[in-house]
Amino acid sequence: MEQAKQYLLQYKDLHQPQIQFVLLNTEGHVVASDDAIVSLKDYQTRSVFGALSFFEHLAPIIQALQPQDQPIVFPRLEISILGTEGVFDFIFEAFSPQEGVPPLLAWRIEQSQYHNQYLYKVQQERNESLIGNDQVQQERKRVKKLQAAFEQIQTQYQRVQSRRSHSSRYLYELQQFLFTQQIQGVRAFFQDCGAVLSPKDEVSADFVWFYPQGRHICVVFGDMSGIEAEALYQTMVIQRTLGDLINSHTPNDCEGLLSALIASETLKQADIALDRFFKVAVLSLDLQTQVLRYAAIKQDALFVQADGAVHQLSPTHNHQGQLLEQAVSLQYQSGAQIYLLSDGYSQQIGESSNTKWGEKRIQQLLQPSAASLQTQAQAFQKAFDEWRGSYPQTDDATFLALKLA
Repeated sequence: MEQAKQYLLQYKDLHQPQIQFVLLNTEGHVVASDDAIVSLKDYQTRSVFGALSFFEHLAPIIQALQPQDQPIVFPRLEISILGTEGVFDFIFEAFSPQEGVPPLLAWRIEQSQYHNQYLYKVQQERNESLIGNDQVQQERKRVKKLQAAFEQIQTQYQRVQSRRSHSSRYLYELQQFLFTQQIQGVRAFFQDCGAVLSPKDEVSADFVWFYPQGRHICVVFGDMSGIEAEALYQTMVIQRTLGDLINSHTPNDCEGLLSALIASETLKQADIALDRFFKVAVLSLDLQTQVLRYAAIKQDALFVQADGAVHQLSPTHNHQGQLLEQAVSLQYQSGAQIYLLSDGYSQQIGESSNTKWGEKRIQQLLQPSAASLQTQAQAFQKAFDEWRGSYPQTDDATFLALKLA
């Protein structure tokens, strides 16, 4: 027995002093115990596993431990050891004191010094989880409010878009009607006429204005910047202004009409600025003498004589109305044709080539043909749409072809 106590002290020296150390034989009887936590003197002749019901069915496994085996650890056991309540850590391992001596079963009983910390940690984790859940719930409520607000805004936006769509469609129909009326008036004074108004959006900022007076005819072809209602408003104000100005100029005075338009107080009062993007051509015809006069700002025209001779008509003024060169004056033949196109055609990017359509392709399409000018206009527009493909239209595009009588 004394030798066993020495073995016990030898084993205890390997560990912290506040722990109770117990040595058991293979039957589970207490061979030695320092009784630091609980007295085990009554279990020197009987198995401690019988007193610890929790371990009774584990006894065979514990008793089979060998020195080379890893200890078996049972942490934070909230149990009663022979009437002593507490939270304990149990460690079982085989202990071999020296060679030739059969190994003993060592049992360490530790009051769990980390139990309070563990409980605190668990409580903290629980609190954090509750706080986290509360934050999650708050976030969910916030997200729901945002979703509801977004849905409300989306509904209002759709209503506005719907009203805007109806409004844009109305403006489109109005502009197409006015354009058709102008072209019908033009057709009454020419052998043939072809026209297409192709807005980038619903409403175009391009326009055609026509005014006959006796033996003279004045045609104005314009390309402005603006969208939707603004575009229609600007084109209508300009056409009304042209109607006022023509009364103070002879119909064949295209230069004077162009200069008067640039300086118009009516346009300034209507807050319409004829900026550097403004393009316009004024064409006047004397049906008796068959003389064509042409003045323009940044707008070209293609003139084809009845005999096939082609003339490129270039701008005569800059965007400030300053004269670059004298107005073009040509003697034309019956059957001659003139083509006016806004730059929405030449500047359009093609889907397949990613390049602009360009003037060269346009001139190749505008060759003398036996087909009517309206048929030519439709074929031209079809070629334009095929070139464009699915690429968005970059600008308003307007086509006007006139065959002179």
